[in-house]
Amino acid sequence: MPDDVSLRDLMEARVSAIEKELRLSRESLDKRLESMNEFREQMSDQQKSYLPRAEYYARHETLEKRIAGLEKIVWGMGGGIALIEVISHLVQMK
Repeated sequence: MPDDVSLRDLMEARVSAIEKELRLSRESLDKRLESMNEFREQMSDQQKSYLPRAEYYARHETLEKRIAGLEKIVWGMGGGIALIEVISHLVQMK
């Protein structure tokens, strides 16, 4: 170590280097936290566009009832067609 550099100068240089490292670390952390906050905000905005569970179940129940009604119509039509075929065969046999 050169004789013209005092212990005080060395300590000040070291403290200055540590302060610079802390500042850079703090800036890096701030950028990461800002990025995380932006991501959290995007997730929150996206979540607002989701269909609420209660509304989903209400609409799903309505669709189930409509499908059940259509199934009854289809089965009824199938039964009607079968009946027509039976009658048609009976008429042809006479």
